Amino acid sequence: MKIGVITIFNVPNYGAMLQCYALSKYLRDLGHDVFLYEVPFNKSNKLLHNLKRKLFLSQMTHFISEFLPPYTCDLSTPADLYMVGSDQVWNPDILQEETEKYMLSFVPKGNKKVSYAASFGTEKWTAHNLYEKAKELLSDFNYITVRESSGVELLKQNFGLDSFQVLDPCFLLSDYSEITECRKRKDEVGINDQLVTYKLVYSYDWYLQAEKLAKEFNCKLIELNGRYLKKRNDLHGFNIKNIPVSEWVSSIATAKYVVTDSFHGCVFSLIHQRQFVVLPALKARSTRLTSLLSALGLTDRIAHTVQECRFILEKEIDYKKVSIILERLRKESRNQLYQMLQV
Repeated sequence: MKIGVITIFNVPNYGAMLQCYALSKYLRDLGHDVFLYEVPFNKSNKLLHNLKRKLFLSQMTHFISEFLPPYTCDLSTPADLYMVGSDQVWNPDILQEETEKYMLSFVPKGNKKVSYAASFGTEKWTAHNLYEKAKELLSDFNYITVRESSGVELLKQNFGLDSFQVLDPCFLLSDYSEITECRKRKDEVGINDQLVTYKLVYSYDWYLQAEKLAKEFNCKLIELNGRYLKKRNDLHGFNIKNIPVSEWVSSIATAKYVVTDSFHGCVFSLIHQRQFVVLPALKARSTRLTSLLSALGLTDRIAHTVQECRFILEKEIDYKKVSIILERLRKESRNQLYQMLQV
């Protein structure tokens, strides 16, 4: 089939780019012709957002051209199947006025519409002004799967719709050598004595605490955030040097320890069986982390302070148990996707 996918991908975020890669690669490996619909969305600080996006994507052009499907801004481009997902594609706080498009408002009536691992990013629907339109659009889907258990509940309680929970598409793939082989690390021999951090919500105070944590574990600190302007409060979290996607994945894959507040930082720690701890930054948007870790029996990997991170990292994850659960969930998710493609 010709499958048109609308998702968040052309933004300064590794997780967004990787979930797009994983879903499209899995579909293409099944023999489907996949392309992307690009729908840019505005941030409140447009100038800063556009500058971040330009600097980030200027270094990602190879990855985009090499590994992602072709994309178009022409929403009238026809497809046999229209798919939305994954990531926070149904979060009005992020998408704002473009929310309806990510609910496939542009698809002509009568066409097949599905979602794979769509996420609301929160437990409650608060965009009351969009409620009626959202209900109309979502009710027109042929098959709905979401990423979090809270999403299943939200759809049922708010819109009266049934759905299925599936894993993030990054879990559909078990091998990322296609990406990581693009960048051979000089020190890529076994597991390095490195403590890798990836923080979406960054501060200079966090940097100092992470540095101290690395010393306590006698590890070299590797920050995947790149290089920040630390002395300008108005540019909080602004990154002036980004690493390639391949290095981001490889760094996690070869780390001894990982500390992150990122959902996909957690996902790739699990895929590569690293010892990790999650230090959530925004409780309201942590449902995707807690849902995933709860399903794997790993809620004890969530910390609330840097000091807790130390105690958690001292306890090793039993990946024999985790792998059994993860493989079952992966099989169920692939089956849901297969069923979706038959609608």
